Amino acid sequence: MHANISLLAFSWLTLGGTMQIILLIFRSLRGQRNTDGESTFYYGHVTSFAFGQILYGLFGLLLIFQAPYVMHRAQFVTLTTFALCGWFAIDLFLLHLQKPKFTTLIFGLLLIVFNLVNL
Repeated sequence: MHANISLLAFSWLTLGGTMQIILLIFRSLRGQRNTDGESTFYYGHVTSFAFGQILYGLFGLLLIFQAPYVMHRAQFVTLTTFALCGWFAIDLFLLHLQKPKFTTLIFGLLLIVFNLVNL
């Protein structure tokens, strides 16, 4: 059960970041992106946020398939919790979109369920 929850959590994180990048690419292709410095700064934040989620999700998926025993260690759970807290802080203070907040919230709920199942 806990392997499925962790697989779902990190797959969701990877999918959410990928969808955010795809949305930004389509927005740029349609010409909806302004060329001023403020929007470049904003889109840079969103892009780096999404790439961070993609990389951490792929890292988690790699650990699930290559070394599943690492998922139960306190160090990994602590690192994932700190990453989640960092994403929530970036969501609240820097990003004004609802989609990254929703993605991070679902990952947080799945992480809480994963930790409760592992007790």
